[in-house]
Amino acid sequence: MSVHFSFPFTINGSAAVVAQDSDAEVQQNVMVLVLTDVGERLEVPEFGISDPTFRTEIDTEAIAEAAEVWDDRAKVLIASDIDQMVRNIRLNVEDQ
Repeated sequence: MSVHFSFPFTINGSAAVVAQDSDAEVQQNVMVLVLTDVGERLEVPEFGISDPTFRTEIDTEAIAEAAEVWDDRAKVLIASDIDQMVRNIRLNVEDQ
């Protein structure tokens, strides 16, 4: 079984890892995507989402779309209207 370093990278005697093709890896991939601003990665400038810092609404549809583009195993469902200030993102992983 192949493994990847976990995000965030941690060392507790040894480097923490997640199994390749596991649900945890897909969740981690989406988390990295959401925490990366478009243009931040010089090698892949189109990776990430637009900086939501000064927006009044989070573009949840763009997050879902980007997650499915960058990792086709991720199917993101957005639960809205829970509260004006809270958005829940649920991630489903497609079996390959």
